[in-house]
Formats: sequence, structure tokens, C-alpha cells
Amino acid sequence: MRTKAIILTIAVFFGLVASYMVSSYVSSMKKQFIADSEKAEVLMAVGEIPVGMTLDEIKARKLAKVKKVPREFISSGAIDGDGDMSDKVIAVSLLKGEQLTSNKFKTPSQAGLAFMIPENYVALSIPIDDVKGVSDMIKIGDFVNVIATFTEGDSITKTVMQRVRVLAVGEETEREQSVSEPVKGIANASTRDEQSTVTKKTVTLAVTQGDAEKIVFSEEEGNVWLTLLPSPDAQPVSTPGQSIQTVFK
Repeated sequence: MRTKAIILTIAVFFGLVASYMVSSYVSSMKKQFIADSEKAEVLMAVGEIPVGMTLDEIKARKLAKVKKVPREFISSGAIDGDGDMSDKVIAVSLLKGEQLTSNKFKTPSQAGLAFMIPENYVALSIPIDDVKGVSDMIKIGDFVNVIATFTEGDSITKTVMQRVRVLAVGEETEREQSVSEPVKGIANASTRDEQSTVTKKTVTLAVTQGDAEKIVFSEEEGNVWLTLLPSPDAQPVSTPGQSIQTVFK
């Protein structure tokens, strides 16, 4: 009987130990579940992010990643992985571990363009239309190639420069006055001016001073087209250019 009592006591003891361990495990899992449910996803810098970059460019260069952060530590206006700031650039530099928030992004007109210009570069705006500007697909932070066509002398089309960063895309609406026409129905009446609205579009590029001269010369003496690159990491391609002698070969 004594042996049976000892065995029963030991069994009860281990049963209590097992019950305690199961209870502790369930409690731990419950706490972990509650802790995870009280977290939210935010974009956080994993390296230094310089001013002037778009959110898409930051993501493409993997300078920020989605992290889970306890809700009490989430900054106001924090951006998650699906945040959309397509028409804005980051106006303050960020260090590793800082959260990306909507109030840190501004439109170029709000933030000012000067801070976006890389060192030893200048900003140059050129006029574009829907065709030469890739059907309005060019956005801030994109990279483009500049192609120029000259028709005087030996006509040629040549890529002038490659991987040029777009600093701003804008448009300006103006009133254009047409040829004066006489007012109908009134004999010997004075003429009136017909006006129409004209929208002029521009793309502002970050270029060296020498490249700025090339683009201005190309605009003054020929026609300039832009081609949109698929990513900032696209590699330059060497081309000989095209002329009437080569285009049909």
C-alpha cells in the first residue's frame, strides 16, 4: 500500500508540473498573440535616406523596409508598405531606424527645388508635349534618356545623355491671343480678340553644367525627345546614332 501511495503521489506531482507547463505555455502564447495584434506595419529607414527622393525611389533602392512596431511607438502619419506619395519627395533626410511619415514628404513647389539638386549639378527645365514626354508617364524621381534630332546639314538623331534624373514635372496654363476677328452683325464694327487656353508642360532635369549646354543647344537647334528608363539601375547603352544613310540599313 505504501508503495502505491508513493507512486500515486509522484504521478500527481508530475501531473501538476505538466499542467503548470501547459498553462504557462498557453499564457505565453496568449501574451505573444496580444502583443502582435497591438503592432502595426510601418515603413522604416534601414539606411540613410537623402532629401529629394520619391517614395517609389526609396523602395526601389531598398532604403526602407516594412517593420512591425507597437502601436504606442508609431509616429503620427506613419506610412505603411502601401503608402502613395507619387507626386512628392522627402523633404528631410532620415537616418536608420526612423519611420517614414506623410508630413516628411512635400511637393517640389512646397519644399523648394534647390535642396533636390545633387552636388555639382544644376536644374534645367525643358518643354515637352504628350508625345516627346512619353505620354505624361514621366514622374518625379524617374530617370530618362535625352535624344536629339538635328535636321540642318547632315541630319542625325543621337542619344545626347543617359540616366538623367527627373527633379520635377509641371505645367503652366497661359492665355493665348489669336488673330482678331470682326464682330458679326454690326456694320463697321471694331474687331475683337479671340483667346484660347494653352497648357505648356515642362520636365526639370538634374544635369551637369556641360550637359545643360548640350540640351539647350539641342533645344535651340533641333528637337529633343525623352525616353523613360525602367529603373534607376538601368545601364547606359552605346549607340552610333541614326542618319538617312543608316536608318534603312
